[in-house]
Amino acid sequence: MNLSTTTFTDCAGNPVADGYLTLSLDEDAVAPNGTQLSGDFMITINLDDTGTPIDVPTLWPSFELQSRVTQPNSTGVLYKLRVYTSKGLLVYNQSVNIQ
Repeated sequence: MNLSTTTFTDCAGNPVADGYLTLSLDEDAVAPNGTQLSGDFMITINLDDTGTPIDVPTLWPSFELQSRVTQPNSTGVLYKLRVYTSKGLLVYNQSVNIQ
């Protein structure tokens, strides 16, 4: 999934206008440069009026991360992605690969 180009919609197909999403790792991981990343750390990204993320920070792609928990030294850690409406209602909750 490329967050910069993804438009989020609700179950009726309407854009999640002015909502937000949260991202965290499914588990603790190690980045390619050796930095240890906590699965407890969460970031919030706002969505514009079309449901597209605004100002997406640079993220490590899932395939570059090494698991520290379930399969030590394996590559590929998923991100937990949750999308909320402007009123705070959860409309999407999945584990995804970030590219």
